[in-house]
Amino acid sequence: MDLKGVECHASASLHFNFRTSGSHNARLTRRTKFADRKSRRSQKGDSGWPWGKARVAIDKSAFEKMLAPDLYVQLADRRLTRQQFIDRIASYPPGITLTRFDAGVLTVEPNGDNWVAIIQEKIEFDHTGSDGKTEKEYAAWITRDGWRKVSSDKWLILFSEEVGREHWKGTPPPLANW
Repeated sequence: MDLKGVECHASASLHFNFRTSGSHNARLTRRTKFADRKSRRSQKGDSGWPWGKARVAIDKSAFEKMLAPDLYVQLADRRLTRQQFIDRIASYPPGITLTRFDAGVLTVEPNGDNWVAIIQEKIEFDHTGSDGKTEKEYAAWITRDGWRKVSSDKWLILFSEEVGREHWKGTPPPLANW
């Protein structure tokens, strides 16, 4: 079995501090807007982020805290509710172990009181076959994720939409910094 049957996707964790002033609109100069977005984008994700750690550890408590009550995940062929998404990322078929979930922020844009980010996810699995041999499998996802700041140090993931994905077996992907 390869990972095409395993749902690899999950929203990235933008666990960093957005500095917003309640008025991040027309009063900001073009240069300030660029610098603000660049600052957010440079604080990219990795497995050290709470979401990446939660994904590898299958930490359901962290999932519950980080996902908005009305979260949805839009995949190419179906839409998942919050609970369907949690169920999917909280369990893998026998012989499949998630070993890496890193996320990098490509872009961040304000959207009213929320933020929308384009995310690159780097995901690795160990797949142990019935013969006992383990093969590494890789997936790269691009997602469009919505976020809302709900307190000074808490962000909720509002939605995640699949933009694209690729899958490799045995050899790391031909992507920079893999």
